[in-house]
Amino acid sequence: LEPIQNIYLNKGNRLMVLANSGLYMFEHVITSDDHEYILERIAEINGKKVEFSSDLRAGIRRSFHRLSVDKVKGMTKMSFRNGSFMSEDNFQIADLVESGESILFIGKPGSGKTTHLRLAAVLASMKKATFVLDGPGSELVGNDMSTIMGNVIPWVDEPEERAANMIRIIESHSPQVMVTDEILVAEEVRAALFALERGVQYFATVHGDSLQNITDSNLSSPLIGGVGN
Repeated sequence: LEPIQNIYLNKGNRLMVLANSGLYMFEHVITSDDHEYILERIAEINGKKVEFSSDLRAGIRRSFHRLSVDKVKGMTKMSFRNGSFMSEDNFQIADLVESGESILFIGKPGSGKTTHLRLAAVLASMKKATFVLDGPGSELVGNDMSTIMGNVIPWVDEPEERAANMIRIIESHSPQVMVTDEILVAEEVRAALFALERGVQYFATVHGDSLQNITDSNLSSPLIGGVGN
């Protein structure tokens, strides 16, 4: 079967599946019953009622898959992201981890940033003191999968608290590697620069279409040596 990236289950619309070769539309029209069935099945897998984070994402136990909705009550839109894990024989990532260089993964949503970051985190955890700050919806670490990584710090909604966690870890625990999924705000950029100044090997993801996007951004350009506001 061809690898699937996303499944779109929007109430009143036809079922759509995004695969590597393109978007496919099926005859079945999504109803509230479909949403209820999906939530019941995930609850069975998780062993408890599905709990959505503040950004309306939920994970599936012992997987990297993610379910997203537009709102918890009276939901009309639902999508399923197929979370993948790259094999450890991806030598390009392995070489970068071994080199001691920091890595910034840039790309659009669904382009594989978190997948590559996950592999880098696992490889680093095997040999170095690694701290992983999970991303929204536990997309990076997955559900009940944290044992394959180093010290996992759960996601928190407040950007100031996320940045403070990074700085506290660097000052108190002397990590060799720090991993952050989705740098979103200026506080996190400053914390990332603090890590680099302290000689910490740093892996992170950031949204962008190209390196030029990052260079032109006041927020993210400092991560690649530019000067931000």
